[in-house]
Amino acid sequence: MNQGNLESLKLLLSETRSLYHHMKLIAEDTYKEETMSGGNRGILNDLAGLGPQSEIQLEKLRPLSRIHIEEMIAPLRDSGYIRNTPDTDDREFPLIELTTKGFDFIRSGDKKEMDILTSISRSVPREDILVALDVLRSVRKSFDSVSYDNLVHIGDSDQQRIAR
Repeated sequence: MNQGNLESLKLLLSETRSLYHHMKLIAEDTYKEETMSGGNRGILNDLAGLGPQSEIQLEKLRPLSRIHIEEMIAPLRDSGYIRNTPDTDDREFPLIELTTKGFDFIRSGDKKEMDILTSISRSVPREDILVALDVLRSVRKSFDSVSYDNLVHIGDSDQQRIAR
């Protein structure tokens, strides 16, 4: 890689981090839940989109251990966003489903998020968005390459989860 590409890539990654932090603040403001982490919102979104899931199914959706999933689910259950429901296929692990409070939380946040995205979409040309998407996808795929794997060892279980 020539020096120009290296500097450009460093700038791209810096801008990506900055965008991530902006998006995180917007998400916190959008959902008005300072005490709810992005991971917890992600679980609620998964349940809203996929329907009831077991802890094992939720674990397969993200690179987290079941213990971590359990730690994230407990406060959501305690706060009334989710509840257990029997799983007729697996008596050991109940299904976890959204409550009305959980659905209302997701719907409210989704509406606010769409308002924000609609506003932003007016100022960024579609072509620019598609180019950015291609570039970010290309960089992400580079991290999955053999040459990167030789530089940094990611545990086998982490690699399997990232591949999903």
